[in-house]
Amino acid sequence: AFSYNLVSEEKESGTWKIVATQSSNTFFYILKLFYIRILSLIVLLSIVLFFAILFLEIPLDKPFWAFYTIGILYILFWFAVCFFIVSLQKNSNFNAVILLTIWLFLIVILPAVINTYIVNKFPVPEALELTVKQRNAYHEKWDMDKQTTLDKFYSNYPQFKKYPLPDKEFSWLWYYAMQQMGDDDSAKESQELATKLEQRNHASQTIAQFVPTLHAQIQLNEIAKSDLGNQLLFLQETKKFHEKMRLYFYPKIFDNEAVNKENWSKFKVETFNDTTSINLIKSILPLLIFSLFFIIFGCFNFKKRSDFKAY
Repeated sequence: AFSYNLVSEEKESGTWKIVATQSSNTFFYILKLFYIRILSLIVLLSIVLFFAILFLEIPLDKPFWAFYTIGILYILFWFAVCFFIVSLQKNSNFNAVILLTIWLFLIVILPAVINTYIVNKFPVPEALELTVKQRNAYHEKWDMDKQTTLDKFYSNYPQFKKYPLPDKEFSWLWYYAMQQMGDDDSAKESQELATKLEQRNHASQTIAQFVPTLHAQIQLNEIAKSDLGNQLLFLQETKKFHEKMRLYFYPKIFDNEAVNKENWSKFKVETFNDTTSINLIKSILPLLIFSLFFIIFGCFNFKKRSDFKAY
């Protein structure tokens, strides 16, 4: 919007010759036009982030500076694309249409195509299969021999062998053993689902290195700890948390301890903390390379034109 008609408008209005005769370096003049627009948007981004720091109390840590750096490089990438299109010396309408096409292709069409490819390349029917098998495995245990269920439970938790099956219709020992068997019977599908999700995450990160817009989005998601990798880590930590609670409460439940004897106040809300570090080089390198690519070819196009003096 700012840059598509920087040179073409001057030529279409007939003022370019005046600019060319009054400027000893027309190429430097064009660079200044781009510089003013780039600086304006970077200043705007900085102001917005400054107010975000004040009102949202955002710490000035590594994730913040990584976000700020990627934001600046993302702006520079689009200006580099505009610089290349302007260097082709076409009319304003052509520049506007081709830039809009590039924008739609990189923002909407290409990410949608890549997403469709990854979804079909790594399908996850295990998600539904896991749910169905887990529920069926649990319900089947109501009709199975209780001692068989307990024997499988003891094989996973031998420390609970000291708790025999009570001689009554229902017991918590058998109930939780039955629940555990439902998880164990669907463990294969659970692992396959996690593997497929990891493959999707790896494939999207690999492909995104060649698509600047998609790369920027994925990197910002990683900084915000809202990407697929974060979700997978969360599921792993949730499993560990459940296991910790299970091992703590099972002996108390199996010993039929009174609920009011437990000190419930010592149980606090536990929050998952993703400690994955940010690889700044990996985050900025693709954007930097693509920006330099378009800038170099744009400079080459300007150099070929004889009406750009003192290049």
